[in-house]
Amino acid sequence: MSYSYKQENIADTLIRAMEQGASYDEVDYLLKQRNRKIENGGEAMAQYKNDDLTKDAQAYLERKITKPRLDLDAFRAAREETAAENLRLADKRSLHDYQTGVRAVDRDAQKKRETLYADYRRDTLVGDEALAANGLGKAHGKPSSGYGETAKTAMYLGYQNALGQIDEKADEQKADLYADYQDRRDADRQTYASARDAIAKETAQQSINQFNADREFLLDESKHNVENNHWNQEFDYAQKEDAAKRAHDKEMFALESAENREEAVREAQAKRFDNALNAFKATGVINTQEMADALGLPMGTKTLSREDFENQSTYMWSEYNRDLEWHEEEMRAKEAAAAKKAASSGGSKGKDFDDYYNLFKAVGEVITKEMANALGLPMGTKYWQYVESQKESDRKDKETKFEIGEW
Repeated sequence: MSYSYKQENIADTLIRAMEQGASYDEVDYLLKQRNRKIENGGEAMAQYKNDDLTKDAQAYLERKITKPRLDLDAFRAAREETAAENLRLADKRSLHDYQTGVRAVDRDAQKKRETLYADYRRDTLVGDEALAANGLGKAHGKPSSGYGETAKTAMYLGYQNALGQIDEKADEQKADLYADYQDRRDADRQTYASARDAIAKETAQQSINQFNADREFLLDESKHNVENNHWNQEFDYAQKEDAAKRAHDKEMFALESAENREEAVREAQAKRFDNALNAFKATGVINTQEMADALGLPMGTKTLSREDFENQSTYMWSEYNRDLEWHEEEMRAKEAAAAKKAASSGGSKGKDFDDYYNLFKAVGEVITKEMANALGLPMGTKYWQYVESQKESDRKDKETKFEIGEW
């Protein structure tokens, strides 16, 4: 950025930047700095929040955003495929309804045929018995007179005529169903054709809109590109300076909150231990991994007696407190070593060690080369790894001293 600014004239710098066609990042950076100044200014600066300059800068940024182009061909193909799928589903529904109706007509016709045949057989047998009673034929046999033969023929012809009417009615119903099926298919295809026409028109309009938007964007870009180049160097410097300040503020915050975080961790550990202990007393068994981790006992451990359990709990609590005491002693020893080292080197290096060690505890990892050099540890070292290595080192020192008779 070729324009330096001070907090008291950042608004003027922002105005000048927009007048000379600065890039999105440059104006966005200046707007954020001004907003931060307004937020930190209290009631005296409240009148400038969301003022005309802020709105102008936000509108400027919106114009600078390159909007992604739509893939109109893919969009159209997807919509056409959806319309085709809707047509296929409609055809399936129409065919299903038609076939269901035909089956219902066939079932109804078959039921009527069976009823008609049963009536015909009953009437035939009744007629034979009546003729036999009058001496004109044999019951359940062929009639032996012209009268009986005529009656039999009449009933058969009536039966056949009724069958024909049933079939004719069924055919008419099926024809109506088929005509309705064809009407639905025609309507569905008309709907599909209309949908494709609408998709084609909308796609054409979207293509025109996108072309106009691209042309307007390119014209706006070409208008300001020549004036943007001289901003870059000073803008980069200001960004780096601001990033360094934010990193410093973050580091100071981590140092200030390290002690509070450690206290919160200890309180959380104690709370988990108490909760697990109460649950163990209530249920008599460790039935969750959370209880097992908190108490340091395997899954499925059961209480033998109240006295045994309380003895075990006392032991675990003492172990927990012993670990805390070791950690605090280790901290004091490190601080004393740092102070001694600072005294021998003039004080500045010792202070660096204290600061970076507190930061190491706060963030839990060696994250910068400065931290690594001050602490004498490789990049990426985790705090818990460091603590475990110190414990192991102390244990080996004690074993060595015991072997040579110093204890």
